[in-house]
Amino acid sequence: MDHNEEQQDEVVEHLKEQGAFEKIGVVDLTGRSLDDTGKTEKIQDTEFLNSMYHNQNYVSNVQDISDTMMIAVPITRNGQVTGAIWGYYSISRI
Repeated sequence: MDHNEEQQDEVVEHLKEQGAFEKIGVVDLTGRSLDDTGKTEKIQDTEFLNSMYHNQNYVSNVQDISDTMMIAVPITRNGQVTGAIWGYYSISRI
């Protein structure tokens, strides 16, 4: 599904309202990420980045210490992947 930039903001806001995500954000193809607090960082997780490049959803293993997992969905524009929306989901809220 293609999303424009305005729709990306709406999707991120909707996910925040659901309450199960600890943190959410967007990332571009270079790995540059912006989270919902305004923090920017460079994502280094090659498994996640490879799934985004190949237009595949990504779900990490559960991180034992924090009881969260990372979930990401690629963003496409005109059939081309431009980035992803990601979030840290708390499994303790299931």
